Amino acid sequence: MGAIDACAVVRALTSKLVRSCRLSGPIAARARLLARCLRKAYGLRVYFLLECVLADDYEQARAPYRPEHLRLLQAAADTGSLVFAGALADPSDRSLLVWTNREDAMRFTRHDPYVANGVVLSFEVRAWNIAIGTAHTSSRT
Repeated sequence: MGAIDACAVVRALTSKLVRSCRLSGPIAARARLLARCLRKAYGLRVYFLLECVLADDYEQARAPYRPEHLRLLQAAADTGSLVFAGALADPSDRSLLVWTNREDAMRFTRHDPYVANGVVLSFEVRAWNIAIGTAHTSSRT
């Protein structure tokens, strides 16, 4: 079984366990933690892509909220839960943020001033199975 198939199996089993057993709170969190540990132990790489649809006037609308938005992103990057983040260019109509887990991505959306103030019109978090490549940081030039 390839890494992509194994990731899907671990994710599906975790979701089924949480739903069928009606797990919530700390028990559900432990089930999800177990799934992350299994993926890590077997070298299965899955990230979570937060895709945000941005307002037409995004570059102007973000100005008053940008410092807090960047502070939240940096805090997440410092803990290792945020891998990459940035807006697409030409046109700047979407942003993509790559997270190590779904819970942190969703927590970010609940606190992000861009979401709260209409700079982000909608968003979706989806699992992203990595087949080839590694995440690494680079500095901007």
